[in-house]
Amino acid sequence: TLRRLVRHALIAIHPRLGALLPYKRIFPDVHRFFIDLMKDTVEQRERHKVVRNDFVQLMLQARSAELADADADPEHHVELTPEVMAAQGFNFFAAGLDTFANTVGFTLN
Repeated sequence: TLRRLVRHALIAIHPRLGALLPYKRIFPDVHRFFIDLMKDTVEQRERHKVVRNDFVQLMLQARSAELADADADPEHHVELTPEVMAAQGFNFFAAGLDTFANTVGFTLN
């Protein structure tokens, strides 16, 4: 739509406008999928004491270390909620997707 096009143009011209405009770069259903996925995964692993050698396990270990550190600097403290973990997981997924696509493209060329 024209509205979306104008928003993209304004954000491209001045990236800080993204914080001022009521605009989301990710579709709500994708956003909800990643948050629900992370919440369900964290809940399942904590309930059944499942340990795997993966990204989610690293986030859970960081969260438990964070809870044990009561002397954390509140000014620089970010609580690892399932929402924050989902955001990091999405970034991890998106970065891996680009790398994978480039590798496959290079290999097939």
